[in-house]
Amino acid sequence: MKIIRTPITPADGTGNGQLLTAAFSAGGKAIPLSDICLFDIETTGFAADVTFLYLIGCLTHEADGWVMTQFFAEDGASEQQILSSFLEFVRPYQAVMHFHGNGFDLPYLKKKYEKYGIPFEPSGKPGIDCYQVINPYRKLLALKNLKQRTVEEYMGIFRDDPYDGGETAKQYQAFVKATLMKQPEAEELFDLLLLHNHDDLTGLLGILPLVHFFQSAEHLPLAGLPERAAGPQELHFTAALPYPLPLSFAIRQELDAACLSCDGKTLCLSVVPEQKTEEQPEGTLHYYYPDYKEYYYLPKEDMAVHKSIGRFVEKAFRTKATRENCYTRIQAGRLSADPQAADDYFHMMTRHLLASAASTKKTAE
Repeated sequence: MKIIRTPITPADGTGNGQLLTAAFSAGGKAIPLSDICLFDIETTGFAADVTFLYLIGCLTHEADGWVMTQFFAEDGASEQQILSSFLEFVRPYQAVMHFHGNGFDLPYLKKKYEKYGIPFEPSGKPGIDCYQVINPYRKLLALKNLKQRTVEEYMGIFRDDPYDGGETAKQYQAFVKATLMKQPEAEELFDLLLLHNHDDLTGLLGILPLVHFFQSAEHLPLAGLPERAAGPQELHFTAALPYPLPLSFAIRQELDAACLSCDGKTLCLSVVPEQKTEEQPEGTLHYYYPDYKEYYYLPKEDMAVHKSIGRFVEKAFRTKATRENCYTRIQAGRLSADPQAADDYFHMMTRHLLASAASTKKTAE
């Protein structure tokens, strides 16, 4: 087994330094990127019982910056050794991060560790599958597919490595043969194999601003109290993104004429209050509860109530709430005077409108 450690510079796609202090959601915890190990595996095929694991690459932030550590089975036989070395390496980190690892890397590794009778510790760590974070918003991003390379190109990242996983499996077999026969092309094949894994990991690091946006958009701090825009009735909320993104979207909803939009630098919400009365001259706005499955909708009152209360309402006068009708109403005037109320409303609507735009249908990588 060979262990290759390579410092990763900004030119290698390390992305914005602000991400280091950003918290990512993993296993119900907020974990800083500096406490997360990014990893990717390279194999000779998909079925763990009949193929060989020849490379595990890790990307971590250490005292001197980003470092890539690659555990490489250069002899076609040291699979168990790289599995053991990976376990030791990942142990100090609070969480692991990967792209489609829940669909391939982790199940593959689990079978390999079972084969050698080694406890599979990474399965007990919180994990972040960047593919699964981005997948619900594939239509919003208008991506042709959700391959990692496609997401990288969306983020403006273009690889030096021209090969896919199927081609590198053949290159590894050619490398082992060339090494045994002491052929000069072994060195070139070695570099190509490391490059593919290198680009997988630096590419993953480069798409993390997008992953972090979808994990944290509902928590962005408002720039201030809402402003009146496009007339005296419309309220306009804005929040600056911590780093620029190639995002451009607008999510619209008929109720309150709500619109959540992003231009890559700013997240904006506009709403128009309704039901103006003498008592409430500035009108009301819908306020959506997050877990609609725990609520009943009361059609006559046009509002939702928690099931702990709604169970006392006759069945004829209640229905199961949906994401669209799980709401109550709040006074719009409060939002222009109370910063906490404005902040809470903006975060609630960001969460609600992003959820309404998300798709639950699975897409192949």
